[in-house]
Amino acid sequence: MRIVARPSRGALGRSSVEQVETGAHGVFKLRLPPGTSRRVSVSFPGDGGLERAERSPLTLRVRAGVELHASSEQVRTGSSVRFSGWVRAQGAPLPRRGKLVAIQYYESAAKRWRPILVVRSDHAGRFRARYRFRYISRSARIRIRAVALPEERWPYAPGASRPLVVRVTG
Repeated sequence: MRIVARPSRGALGRSSVEQVETGAHGVFKLRLPPGTSRRVSVSFPGDGGLERAERSPLTLRVRAGVELHASSEQVRTGSSVRFSGWVRAQGAPLPRRGKLVAIQYYESAAKRWRPILVVRSDHAGRFRARYRFRYISRSARIRIRAVALPEERWPYAPGASRPLVVRVTG
């Protein structure tokens, strides 16, 4: 059995080719190393008693890693919070102008994440942003996360940070 893994466009890695043997029932196992998204093709060249077999490639989508931190987890209405974080780019260069990152809040009524800000990281993947909380008259717990957005030649699927909670009091 021949397995070819081709990295997505924009990745630094090269294609890898592995040969594996199947078990008695045709089952095989192959561990892929960590890295970017990739396409994996599996084929069997055939032998004396079995015909050649090939399947369409499998797309393995790996989510981007993102970290997010807030300068304060408790603020008053009208105050601002500084957000900072970074995008992990193992196996891929960051875009020359920086990586696009959306900072989002969770709207519980709609059960959806909504954007607050869109920022660009620096060339090392670090980003900073400031947001002023307005129009909140009572106390509110606001869940916030950062998402690495899809871009051309970015070999990762969109990935989000763990949500953090900012408490805003009016």
